[in-house]
Amino acid sequence: TTVAREVAHELLANPESERTVLFCSLVTKGNVSEVATEMIDSFSRIHSHVPENPEQLLKDWSKQTKTHVTFVLDNADGVLESKERSSFLQMLSAMRRLSRQNVTFVVTSRKKFNDSDLQPTVVELEQASVEEAKNILNSRVSDQDVRNKLARSERIVELCGGVPLALCIAGSLLSVCPEEKLIKDLEEEPLTVLDDGETSVENMIRTSFDFLTKLQRDALILMSVFPGQFKLVAVEAVMKAS
Repeated sequence: TTVAREVAHELLANPESERTVLFCSLVTKGNVSEVATEMIDSFSRIHSHVPENPEQLLKDWSKQTKTHVTFVLDNADGVLESKERSSFLQMLSAMRRLSRQNVTFVVTSRKKFNDSDLQPTVVELEQASVEEAKNILNSRVSDQDVRNKLARSERIVELCGGVPLALCIAGSLLSVCPEEKLIKDLEEEPLTVLDDGETSVENMIRTSFDFLTKLQRDALILMSVFPGQFKLVAVEAVMKAS
């Protein structure tokens, strides 16, 4: 997502392209209708309800588009891994054709995909180098003394699979947990990312959760009832109710 947003800013930064860039988060979208509705919302806020046929609305809009428009479709894994994968790719292909190639797409996903009509260019994000990963880890260690005494950063990087989010969590833990204990805990359940990068982050969060006291765990679980931000008065109400 961070890279996708940076790409969007780079595309906007070129004044000569005269391009409109629309960012769409598809993280919870599992079918074509939901994706199409999200795309429509990105360029039009006048719809107070879900269009009856959002795919057709997108196609009609594409016919009328006279300028270059790029949709950044972030986290498209849900629809790409669903039974509507082909319908999703067909919709993008139709938008390209109907707009006379004025509409383009940047799609981010954890799995590669191909399509004979769209013929996408695949840009694969490689794992951070050991030095880059160590810098990420160290940047999250708030205690300067702890940071200076770290002796096995490379081992922690290895156990975190080089995943930035896992490294950030591990770095923050090092301020309250001895280095050797963290390594021991991680070695008991290695955060391998050879097959699935999400596993590393999930296990790192679980490791972090295990360091909490029972009271802290109970409180954190209670806080998960809020889908977004919450205020102190809401927290107090939930805590007192339990």
